[in-house]
Amino acid sequence: MKYFCKDPCKAEDIRVTVSPGETANSGRINLLDYGDGSFTVNITNLQMSDSHVYWCAVIRSLHNTYTSINLTVLKGTIQSHT
Repeated sequence: MKYFCKDPCKAEDIRVTVSPGETANSGRINLLDYGDGSFTVNITNLQMSDSHVYWCAVIRSLHNTYTSINLTVLKGTIQSHT
């Protein structure tokens, strides 16, 4: 099992969990586990308030392993293609 959480990554901070080879969604967050030890996190409709430190975690028998992600959302401009 893998999960994606917002720092400090307590139980109430977990956004979504996924089993090997599956996809899971929670609101704007989508986790895709490839079943080979890797997984992808997609956040749709990014907002300035999404800027934060997050953790990607793998549940292991002795202790979980974590990778920190520092997400910074910046204001952009909308470009028109004519």
